[in-house]
Amino acid sequence: MLALRELTLIIKNNRLLAPDLSDLSESEGNRFNRFFWSILEGNYKTDDEASQAFYSKDKNNPAYQKLKKEFKKKLLNHLFFLNFETNKYSDRQKAYFSCHKDWGATKILLGKNAWKAAIDLCFKILKKARKFEFTDLAVEVSKTLRLYYSTREGNLKKYEYYHSEYQKFKKIQELEEFAEFLYTDL
Repeated sequence: MLALRELTLIIKNNRLLAPDLSDLSESEGNRFNRFFWSILEGNYKTDDEASQAFYSKDKNNPAYQKLKKEFKKKLLNHLFFLNFETNKYSDRQKAYFSCHKDWGATKILLGKNAWKAAIDLCFKILKKARKFEFTDLAVEVSKTLRLYYSTREGNLKKYEYYHSEYQKFKKIQELEEFAEFLYTDL
């Protein structure tokens, strides 16, 4: 229930007009809207309470489990429609959300063998990753660009450049991970 509450808060506070969450009025509407507002308002502390309210059965009821699963899936899908370009976020936070959203799109494009579209996004991501020191993304993007220029284009000069970028970022990542280990071990 806590995970659903976190998702509903994020969606409510940052949403754009997304396809099927564009009307989240508190009025009596479909089951998803009622479930959304009930969770957001803290009407249910447990799954049993929510299931009793919607189905008059315990949380193991298949209908409640289906509602909860589909609701969570819908909320997760809508994370990509959120508006993080407001003044309440710093430039670094905006870049973080933008880069990760673009990286998700890149991975989908690569999975669909749309290399040109994916590579265009990689350049955009790498530029922001360098500026804001998102090392983990810089490692992944430079690795993707290295692969592209070695196997897809056969451009030795660009391959060597992105290979050196990958090695540089990988070393930084190792150092960051070591510093994090020391911090958490303390």
